[in-house]
Amino acid sequence: ERLEPYCGRISTPLSTALAPLILSTPLIAFYFNRCSMVALPANLCAMVLIEVLVVAGFLATIFGLIGIFPLALFLNQGNYLLMLLLNKVLTLLSEFSSAQIIVKSPPLILLLCFYGILIYVLEMLRQKKPIPKKYFVFASSFLMVLIVWNGVFASPAHNWPLTVTAIDVGQGDS
Repeated sequence: ERLEPYCGRISTPLSTALAPLILSTPLIAFYFNRCSMVALPANLCAMVLIEVLVVAGFLATIFGLIGIFPLALFLNQGNYLLMLLLNKVLTLLSEFSSAQIIVKSPPLILLLCFYGILIYVLEMLRQKKPIPKKYFVFASSFLMVLIVWNGVFASPAHNWPLTVTAIDVGQGDS
């Protein structure tokens, strides 16, 4: 509802695709040192196709159970093509050179502050109260200071692939 004045009809799919990113991105950065730059378009593409896949898959199952096998087979072939399309689109998005960035693990205090602010904002939205601008400015500034202070973005040297070197010296005591 709050996005509709800004985004129009796309506000519902956008909020549905954005909500899991807001919740999971800090944890992914904390545990896996990565942030996806293509997650939002990937989620939007997946949402559109998965809705069709689920409905067609359910109908194919029902038709198969009641013995209308040609229609079930037709729906399953369509599902197969849609899954191939979804796989190709998501693979293409993941192959962009900056599809993900390497980050340092944020400190635990940053995660706690982020989720605390998020809970506060969600509670204000749930109660349909306006969020005072001074709180928004303070929370945004506080998070930005913590991020910059921590130096979240890692150096490019961390982006090198893992290598293993084995040296055969011929004798175990060398």
